[in-house]
Amino acid sequence: MEEVLTFCCPSCLQHSAVTVSLVHSRQHMVEDCQNCCEPIEFDVEVRSGEVVRFDYRGAN
Repeated sequence: MEEVLTFCCPSCLQHSAVTVSLVHSRQHMVEDCQNCCEPIEFDVEVRSGEVVRFDYRGAN
């Protein structure tokens, strides 16, 4: 089970999306922005198959 979450890139301010697992309770990922290629750190917390926390910030 996965969910697509949208966010605004902290570097280029363009809207983008990231796919997260609804199976793992805590996730930490670093993904490059699809628009400007700058790295973004994501912290996600899932409970009972629902995202309860979605934080992100520039990885630089």
